[in-house]
Amino acid sequence: MTDHIHTIGEVAKMSGIPVRRLRFYSDTGLLPPTARTASGYRMYSEADLAKLDLIVAMRQAGISLAEIGRTVAKDLSLTEVLSLRLQAIEAEISAAQRTAEALRSVLKLNNPTPQDLRELWTVTHQSQQHFRSTIRSFLTSVTEEPTSRALCVSRSLR
Repeated sequence: MTDHIHTIGEVAKMSGIPVRRLRFYSDTGLLPPTARTASGYRMYSEADLAKLDLIVAMRQAGISLAEIGRTVAKDLSLTEVLSLRLQAIEAEISAAQRTAEALRSVLKLNNPTPQDLRELWTVTHQSQQHFRSTIRSFLTSVTEEPTSRALCVSRSLR
């Protein structure tokens, strides 16, 4: 596979992330450009796009920029980044399914009570906590030593 190089403007259009935020990610070291043109324009690879997707997913999961920085500072292969992203998506889907099931249960009631709504909130809150816990768990696996990380990634692919 040939690694196509993209300008920061192309990355912004493809990802929906504003150029200003991409520059911020670049300047803080979260997403350094693969290359720069002679006039200093930032250029990004396909692997950088996958890393950007992971950064966005972690931000949406409430992960701090410092934790994201520690994670992406590791020399992760594209396969590892994609595996981590898949784990995040699966955790998010699982949390959303639990929330949807709780909503279905409450909607089956003729006249939901405030207690029913509190129980729904509790289930929804637990689903979100589970999602964040799963994300933090794989972040921990990424920031471990390389041999431990390889084991964690290979286990997650089974």
